[in-house]
Amino acid sequence: MHERVRWNALEQMYALLAPGVFAGLETLERLRGGTAEEARWRRGYLPRAQNPTFWFHGASVGESLGSRILANLLAGRGYRFAAAYTSANRAGIEYLHRCESGNPLVALSPSDTLASVTRAIERLQPRGIFLVETELWPRLIFEAHRRRVPIFSVAARIYPRDYPWLRVIRPFIARTLRRLTAIVAQDDVERRRFLSLGAVPERCFSAGNLKYAGPTPSAGKDRELAAELGIQPNECVVALASLHRDEVAMLAKTIDCIVGHGFRVIVAPRHPQGAELLTHLASLHRWNLLRRSDGRIRSDWKILVLDTFGELARFFRIAVCALVGGGFGPHGGHNPFEPVFAGIPVAFGKHFHHFASEAKALLERTPEALIENVEGAASLLLRWLDSAEQRDKAFERQHAALPDGEAIAESYASIIERALKQP
Repeated sequence: MHERVRWNALEQMYALLAPGVFAGLETLERLRGGTAEEARWRRGYLPRAQNPTFWFHGASVGESLGSRILANLLAGRGYRFAAAYTSANRAGIEYLHRCESGNPLVALSPSDTLASVTRAIERLQPRGIFLVETELWPRLIFEAHRRRVPIFSVAARIYPRDYPWLRVIRPFIARTLRRLTAIVAQDDVERRRFLSLGAVPERCFSAGNLKYAGPTPSAGKDRELAAELGIQPNECVVALASLHRDEVAMLAKTIDCIVGHGFRVIVAPRHPQGAELLTHLASLHRWNLLRRSDGRIRSDWKILVLDTFGELARFFRIAVCALVGGGFGPHGGHNPFEPVFAGIPVAFGKHFHHFASEAKALLERTPEALIENVEGAASLLLRWLDSAEQRDKAFERQHAALPDGEAIAESYASIIERALKQP
């Protein structure tokens, strides 16, 4: 049964402009090498489900990880469903295909237009839709609400840079938020942001970051990967993760210094341009550099460029310490908890407003982990590389800052179960 729901003037303007905007974006994707299958996905021709689904959608790799965690959590609570996954970009799709190799219900997300969203809903037959983190698509939310399909915003957050303009369009975004079955925000700060934008208080909760839900992963070295890469059992390797292109340039002297002291460095650029810059810098500095995507395994490398998707968590397990990027340039930072979950201490820059609560929790226990000036990165990392005692103490203090994953999982499960039982 479909409810009769009217759009206000701003929503009607969105509905009028969306087809042209998304058609332009689809054309741009094709010009950049998009396939015919990807174009069909954008138009809503998703794989057809044989059974009712729970539809999980995230923007990229990190959000797709959250999608899979939530799917497993709901399955563990006794729900029976086919899991359908969509991602906004190819990186997320590649990750999902690798982790869900036997699942045919993996595709790029449909454009947020009436025709595309209608086709997608008809083909997936969702019993529930879960939008991870920042994904708030007005047409999709409207059509799910109109069809009485429960639709959730989970691990919900609003980037600080987006909040001011969302306040400007509050008459538009408030109606979208009120159509959500529930909003499960990452923390109280995010919940307050949603409430100020018009979310319904009784349906807006704070439950923690979905990525941490469940038992804390057991830390341990990946000896198989280390042996594959020629890393000796007692050898110390540092991981520089999620570096933006400008940060690669900023940290070039740090990399050179660490290599000069005889240590190996794993560098995981955030974008392909960072990998290309590293290759160029290697020729200037005469670094012995190996790219993971080359497929060739040489044991004599000094710098390994991790330019493949979805492997970073595994590579943290062959390092003894890490530096996470996004905080040296004005990028907002990336998740500093991930290396700690893998069993190693982490350092990061000062621009960490996208992960403010995680950074604050770590800095309360290890203030030295904050690198105010990029010139200080080499000094801290070399201390950790030279002293097992120092890095073990730093890790123990940081590990105490990790959230209670089982409590987070229980919060998500109970909130979603209550909402799904509502008529």
